[in-house]
Amino acid sequence: MDENLSKAIKIYNSGKKLYEENDKSKAFKLFQKSLNMISEFKKLNPNEPFNMNTIIVNTEAECIKYLNTLPNVFELITKNNLEEVKKIELINFREINESGNTVLHHIIDVGDMGILKEMFKKGGMIDTTNGNGNTLLEYACLKKDPNIIEFMAAHGANMQKHIFFRKGEHKFYLNKSDIDLAILLKLIIINRLKTQSTDITSNIFLFLEKYFNLNELIGLDKFTIKDLLIGLHNMFNNKESYKSYSTIINEELNEYDKNKSIKCIYNKIDIVLVNIVPFINYPYNIASIFILKNEIKCLMNYILKNNKKEFKNILMIKLFENYIQTGLFPEDYIGIIIYNILSKIN
Repeated sequence: MDENLSKAIKIYNSGKKLYEENDKSKAFKLFQKSLNMISEFKKLNPNEPFNMNTIIVNTEAECIKYLNTLPNVFELITKNNLEEVKKIELINFREINESGNTVLHHIIDVGDMGILKEMFKKGGMIDTTNGNGNTLLEYACLKKDPNIIEFMAAHGANMQKHIFFRKGEHKFYLNKSDIDLAILLKLIIINRLKTQSTDITSNIFLFLEKYFNLNELIGLDKFTIKDLLIGLHNMFNNKESYKSYSTIINEELNEYDKNKSIKCIYNKIDIVLVNIVPFINYPYNIASIFILKNEIKCLMNYILKNNKKEFKNILMIKLFENYIQTGLFPEDYIGIIIYNILSKIN
């Protein structure tokens, strides 16, 4: 059985034990984590015959059964019930309703920006995609509501990046809730499309086979890890930068596999993507939330170590100087990240 699926079962069993001990808050978080891991495996490995495994099917069903006892977030949003939303400790931001929308997209339908801000504080991501592959900003544009579009921009959505991703002859279906990583995927896949060959026997990135399932989807249309390898090969073949880039991602992927507790990366593919930035002409500042969280956590630890007494004042000054005054990121976006860090939302 796949290692992540085995881990999902263990997490479910831990959640069930906590539920029986009446620690339901922690239990629900573990049920959701287990369900997310199973869902992620299904999404990334569509050809795997996991449905033949009764244990996995039952684990998924049990997680859903427990989680269905939680309040219906979609209904609370429809009723504009902010106070009840605030009380909810666990929200499945991947859940899709009958309209193909996540809870975040549903909020845009309702038009309640107070609830949307609360959802960002609870861990909702600004570039979350719905069942149609539209990010929140794209969905707001489809609704043609300038107030919502302005709200999105103030909380980290970047119109220029969205235009860059969507322009050109290739119109990709997006299943990646991070516009920077989506752009990097697009750049690699465009290079993949320069050749018709699917042969990777002489591919210079074939070493990635030990870290990934080659049939795993990457979040862009139906392109897989195999397509990613071909695109990377076309980008780095016969270039001096190959050695540096391949060494970096090999070391980091190896470390990731050794240390499963690493939380700053949501997906192993992200390691391949974020490390390519120094080797290409990427026109934007990376705003991926896991990178910014890691940067800010390091800044906070440094200040605590050197001047604990003035921690709050120094932190506010540094955040303003580094991110806001420079115009890199909007103040509300940095504020949400700080809130997430202090609330220990990964």
